[in-house]
Amino acid sequence: MLNKLIEEAEQELVYIDSVFDALSRAKEESEIVEIREELTASGHSKAISKKKKPAPMTAPKEHVSSDGFKILVGKNNRQNDMITFKLAEKSDIWCHVKSYPGSHVLIKTGGVAVPDTTLEEACILAATHSKAANLPLVPVDYTMIKFVKKPPGAKPGMVTYDSFKTAHVEPNMNELKK
Repeated sequence: MLNKLIEEAEQELVYIDSVFDALSRAKEESEIVEIREELTASGHSKAISKKKKPAPMTAPKEHVSSDGFKILVGKNNRQNDMITFKLAEKSDIWCHVKSYPGSHVLIKTGGVAVPDTTLEEACILAATHSKAANLPLVPVDYTMIKFVKKPPGAKPGMVTYDSFKTAHVEPNMNELKK
């Protein structure tokens, strides 16, 4: 029983770390409100007022690759779930930094093969929007969306995936400005 409790506590720690990472990257009050609502929904925080309706979810960040592909970047765990499980189509490509909390990144392929430059740009976005952004070289896993699953009862933003490849990229804030 102790082993099960330790495993649950480790999963909880990973979740709290992902929330902290999203808070540290939040730039607008609406992003903080979304994170607060996520914590309330997961039972980690008490609701401030029961009379208020939940704030509408803000849109994920949108980028366009140099090859013209739309790339979506989640700003918090709720947005990560939204782009991964609601906005994604079966041919889209999902990216996430390996072993660190961070944004889910989705390349909208439209059923077209994605050039390496777009894949690299998406991986750079994933690295830059993660807790590993200060590392010189960041491993980023990528796979087709059909290989990304949400375990039953998992917290927002938590997924499992297989059939992936790993790219090693340098986080680059200048790339975001392009």
